Amino acid sequence: MTGLAAALRSGSPRNLAAALVHFEMSFMVWLLMGALAVYISTDLGLSPSEKGLLVALPILGGSLMRIPVGFLADRNGPKRTGMGLLLLTLLPPLMAWIGGADLRVLLLSGLLLGAPGASFAVAMALASRSYPKEHAGLANGIVGEGNTGSVLALLVLPRLAEAVGWRNTFALGALFVALTGILFALLAREPPLPPRVPWKRAAAPIHDGDSWRFCLLYGVTFGGFVGLSGFLPLLLHDQYGLDGVAAGTTAAAIVLCGSLIRPLGGWVADLVGGRRMLIPLLALVALAAGGTSTLPPLPLALPLFMALMACLGLGNGAQFQIIPRRFPREIGFLSGLVGAFGGLGGFILAYSLGLLKETTGSYGAGLALFGLVSLLGLAVLIVRKEWSIIAPGRLPAVQAGETA
Repeated sequence: MTGLAAALRSGSPRNLAAALVHFEMSFMVWLLMGALAVYISTDLGLSPSEKGLLVALPILGGSLMRIPVGFLADRNGPKRTGMGLLLLTLLPPLMAWIGGADLRVLLLSGLLLGAPGASFAVAMALASRSYPKEHAGLANGIVGEGNTGSVLALLVLPRLAEAVGWRNTFALGALFVALTGILFALLAREPPLPPRVPWKRAAAPIHDGDSWRFCLLYGVTFGGFVGLSGFLPLLLHDQYGLDGVAAGTTAAAIVLCGSLIRPLGGWVADLVGGRRMLIPLLALVALAAGGTSTLPPLPLALPLFMALMACLGLGNGAQFQIIPRRFPREIGFLSGLVGAFGGLGGFILAYSLGLLKETTGSYGAGLALFGLVSLLGLAVLIVRKEWSIIAPGRLPAVQAGETA
């Protein structure tokens, strides 16, 4: 415990706290649409494909914004970038509060809710640069737990919707963002900026096939995590008849399995190697997705969804044992690129669940498709045997932040 306290004091605990607050609250606001989708779809009479699009658009917006926000954090500093991001985040919940009766306004609000989805680039830059490299992993791990904001959203927001209505809950979401901005401004101090690297040099891995293979894998692990996090309340409501609060609470318990276990994935991968760990994990993801695609009774579906989320959380951590060692000089660009494609995978999963429900009459088709894509990721891991040499002890460790 003394060593942990010393490690935390070796940098800036106030910047660490600021980064965690920024990411936790941003992740919560990012899932506003998913957490309130049961109430919105009931009130507006949305079709399954409209439900899927409503939940998926914030994930797509976050995917599109991750790379430019990361670039701005490198160039202008994470505090300044983080404040600008919070100001932008105020807009979409206010739009939904004022014009939520119009589906087009809600969809535009959902796309703009991608802004808080890009918070990870700010939070990791602030934490990583506020600590010496020997303790940057600890700082990144602490901030990474901010993805439990998804659990907070699923637990708190449906209860607020029951109490004050879903449109007023968006107004409260804007209030949460404003309070977060005040706290972030008081806590955060701008850390030293890294040397500027020419864009052409930083983006060199775009020509390497392994970059796109990592994008596919993260589209499965993180995309599966965030896509299911947003869509589960709807699925539990439509398929199993749970009301809004019960669906949100049940989804929160499932998502918690993936959130809390993520650091364990990185730790075990450090011991055994990322590829060696990911192969059985993606096999289990495919099996669990196949099991849920049969839409079994709720007592059987719940442990299957929990197992699926746990494997996805472990996979999130494990993949970033490989990436910093495969691309040690370009980790910043790769984190942004891979993180963006992770968000894109979440958008495709959430939208396909709604679209295939409308065309086939069952949520099982979307879950089965996700299982097949997981098998494609497994095939990539099996073929890329050379990744096995990127294992603990084979190459010098590279200090780098993971993505979300």
